[in-house]
Amino acid sequence: MVLNYATYLDKMRGCFLGKNIGGTLGAPFEGMEGIADITYYTHDVEKLGVLPNDDLDLQLVFLVAAEKYGIGVNAEVLANHWLTYIVPNWSEYGMGKRNLRGGLLPSVSGGYHNEFGESNGCWIRSEIWACLAPGNPARAVQYAYEDAIVDHFGEGIYGEIFC
Repeated sequence: MVLNYATYLDKMRGCFLGKNIGGTLGAPFEGMEGIADITYYTHDVEKLGVLPNDDLDLQLVFLVAAEKYGIGVNAEVLANHWLTYIVPNWSEYGMGKRNLRGGLLPSVSGGYHNEFGESNGCWIRSEIWACLAPGNPARAVQYAYEDAIVDHFGEGIYGEIFC
């Protein structure tokens, strides 16, 4: 099946709207255990708008990198964007950034003293690579790998590649 440009844009828009809606709806419950019986946003969307969502925000930073470097986007480019644009310093993000600041390059930056490196932190940001490589899963997997090794190792990397 050939995907025309209008259909591609529609599908990509749907992907990011879905991610944004789900992230905004679920953000207040992140880290909680049990069933959250909710039917709509728990904050005033009209007043507060969309809540910050690191899962989506990271992908937007990666999109900026892809726009600038095209098919040349790789772990080194993404690592530089992490250090320049990504604010959070907690969990695997913080460990990866600490390692990068210390001079460790990907893939070492993702695994060195990173107790969170096999977490789900990178597979939850994998949609960008599928959107940028429609019909080319090998390219999407390569981008996902380049992304994952900046702040993850082992099962963390495999999770993003799988998604």
